[in-house]
Amino acid sequence: MCHARIRIPQSLQQYTGGNGEILVDGKTVAEALASLYGTYEAIMDQVLDGDGNVHRHLGLELDGKDIRTLEGLTSRLESGDVLSIIHLEQTTSTG
Repeated sequence: MCHARIRIPQSLQQYTGGNGEILVDGKTVAEALASLYGTYEAIMDQVLDGDGNVHRHLGLELDGKDIRTLEGLTSRLESGDVLSIIHLEQTTSTG
């Protein structure tokens, strides 16, 4: 099994017992997230929507690359990879 790390932004660390980095198992991004949810179930609804997609205000980066430019949640992981949950900047319109 592949061991990777997931970096949790400070705003979501309340769902991981204050941990900013979690060691997980998985061969893909989806499996790594499932491993995270197995330990910290409360964070699941914060990261994925009801359809299993990453919330629009969040992004996932695998070793600094947006997973949307890779293979999404099926992107392969290697031991030592770092998956970061990041907040995306949102633009708001007035009027």
